[in-house]
Amino acid sequence: MKYSVKPLAEDSRVFKVDPQIKVKSVRFQNRYDFMVAGNLYLPADFDESKKYAVIVISGPFGAVNEQSSGLSKL
Repeated sequence: MKYSVKPLAEDSRVFKVDPQIKVKSVRFQNRYDFMVAGNLYLPADFDESKKYAVIVISGPFGAVNEQSSGLSKL
């Protein structure tokens, strides 16, 4: 499986960002050979030797951008 984990090159997030939380850009090919991309948020005290619980939030495949996670217009 092809994958990459890199520092976030362009920060296009539209919400308030806690500078203590590290974010990385993640890309991988899924089992259907589609390239999947996302952001990986690491806790401030992240330790690679430990295991952590995760939450995966996905945007709408084939829907409109107003239904996307991470976007908020109040």
